[in-house]
Amino acid sequence: MVQNYIFDSSVGRALTLTRKNLNWCCGSDYQNVQFDSVHLAYRFQKLNAPWKILIRNKKEVSKAIEAFIRLFTHLRQPKIAEELGMYLLSFDVGEDFMNTILGLLFRRPHNYMCQKIKERKLGCLLSANYGEPMVLLLSNRNIDVRLITLYEDKFFDGSRNPAFSVNQTTLMRILKWETISWDDISIERGYKFLRPNEKVCNTSKCC
Repeated sequence: MVQNYIFDSSVGRALTLTRKNLNWCCGSDYQNVQFDSVHLAYRFQKLNAPWKILIRNKKEVSKAIEAFIRLFTHLRQPKIAEELGMYLLSFDVGEDFMNTILGLLFRRPHNYMCQKIKERKLGCLLSANYGEPMVLLLSNRNIDVRLITLYEDKFFDGSRNPAFSVNQTTLMRILKWETISWDDISIERGYKFLRPNEKVCNTSKCC
């Protein structure tokens, strides 16, 4: 399966993901067989997959854009928040939303520079006390991925809730990863956003 399509070896075209088609795939010429449940499933994911593959349905992309809107509203950058709000209303599912947002931040008059985050462990990054606004794509053992934006001691998950405090308990609860070990959370992708002439402080060397 890929997104909302089923690929069955006995059919020369993709089938839409519906119960009727699942029943057909499980069916038999000799008896009435229907789809009941998934017994075993694997997800194939490239190690350096682009954002648009890891976050791809409309609801998830909308939350990702909302996380940026909340961040720049918090930073008192209403023009950026307004432009992101317009993008939220017009984005196409499947496009590389992150490149679009980075391009928006880079253009005048905003003039933000984007620098990749080198840390791969969330705990290591947070202990470095970075002061720049950031976006992080987090993973829990490659089972699930979530996007958050953060600045200093606050983070945004794309919901309409107020900013959350950046601490282990709150982050695990909001992401609904309470059963996952803190050490299992990794940073799949990350960027810091800097204004021109801002100094970058790379204090962390542990990850």
